[in-house]
Amino acid sequence: MEAETNLVVLERERYESTRDYAIRCLTYNIVNLHLKPGQLVSESIISELLELSRTPVREAFFDLSKSGLLKIMPQRGTRVAHIDLDLVEEARFARWAIERCIVQQLAESRTDYDIVELRNNIEKQLACKEAKDAEQLLEIDNTFHKLLFRFCQKESVYNYLKRLRVHFDRVRKLNIERVETDRIINDHTELTDAIEAQDKAKSLEVIDRHLTRVIDDIHYLKLQYPDYFVNKKKRTIATF
Repeated sequence: MEAETNLVVLERERYESTRDYAIRCLTYNIVNLHLKPGQLVSESIISELLELSRTPVREAFFDLSKSGLLKIMPQRGTRVAHIDLDLVEEARFARWAIERCIVQQLAESRTDYDIVELRNNIEKQLACKEAKDAEQLLEIDNTFHKLLFRFCQKESVYNYLKRLRVHFDRVRKLNIERVETDRIINDHTELTDAIEAQDKAKSLEVIDRHLTRVIDDIHYLKLQYPDYFVNKKKRTIATF
């Protein structure tokens, strides 16, 4: 089974419960496509690989089925859910709507420290580009956006969106592997420049572009990876 060879086993964090550890490992592997859409996953094999009993893994399976990342089929097993573009659009829309407010606020209140931290993060993105490490780039990209929320004292809002964001992140991972990483890094650099200059209009222009690019990319991704997506009727996508 693919899970035996492809699963990335993360290091368990101190004081992390076995259930939370299983959820984190499975989510990481699903988002980064080590466990591919439609792939069967075995509770017993996952338990063995993570060196956990089957109870926390079973609980993790159930939790991720409620999140829409796993599909439990009684008597038939469990599969990684295909990418549902309705959920992707909900996650993208939520991020776009909230981050527009975040960048406006940050453009008014940013400190020199904030700008230094954002630029340090961009340097890490550039290092990932040189190393051709798409997986690490996605993680550092997420950290960049988390910093925007943190500097506005809204980090709990960012964490609240996490459960929905994973659907968007699966598409972003496909996109990072396909497109020039320069596009992503340039957006982050331009956004940081606008925030530093306290230019709210430019900040909004950049975040609008940055968080709506995927709308144009989805058609190509569906052609490139047809087996990864749920086939549904055409959706209405909200843009600014």
